[in-house]
Amino acid sequence: MELSEKTLFAELMCMTASLYMKEPLSRPSLGIYWNALKDFPLEDVRRALDLHLRNTDTGQFFPKPADIIRQMEGNTQTRGELAWTKVSKAIQSVGAWQSVVFDDSIIHQVISDMGGWVSLCHTDNEELPYRHNEFVRRYRAYTSQPPIGYPKKLIGISEANNSQSGQPIDDPMVIGEIEKAKGVYQGGRRCFDKPQQMSIEDLCSNVVRLKNEQS
Repeated sequence: MELSEKTLFAELMCMTASLYMKEPLSRPSLGIYWNALKDFPLEDVRRALDLHLRNTDTGQFFPKPADIIRQMEGNTQTRGELAWTKVSKAIQSVGAWQSVVFDDSIIHQVISDMGGWVSLCHTDNEELPYRHNEFVRRYRAYTSQPPIGYPKKLIGISEANNSQSGQPIDDPMVIGEIEKAKGVYQGGRRCFDKPQQMSIEDLCSNVVRLKNEQS
């Protein structure tokens, strides 16, 4: 949400409180809700509150921030499984040779923890279910405390070889939503001491290329 939407957010929360026959939320309480939810679009928060109100299991209770976030993102197991689906598709469509940038920093950190992109891509069929479970378990652990020092991209074989020999390095492929991938790329740490600097415009151009290759 934008800072300019803070008043609309406060009105939305107070209106929700009135449906539960509660007094309007105090300024400190609104501050807690705002800090927990400010990274989400206001419309998504509004939709999540509506879903909570219609939830026959928990909708009778006034929602806490975690209840609202759960409606927007699903529980940690669901998020981990969805992230693994995205990774699995990228392994099949892109493969180990190409470096990649996902739209989720947690994916970068988890794959780095598991030995890197190339190692994961080379997982055999017998080991894949174990890697799947490990990925989801690690992903769930990071959802409560997102990584700070994650790699800005996941290095493929071609970039690793070319970096050592001083050869030109191809741009990484973008996996997922381009705007979120921009943030991941900009916020991550360098993978080599002297990495190739790539503009965001070049990063964006790979979205089209990836879609063409998948079609």
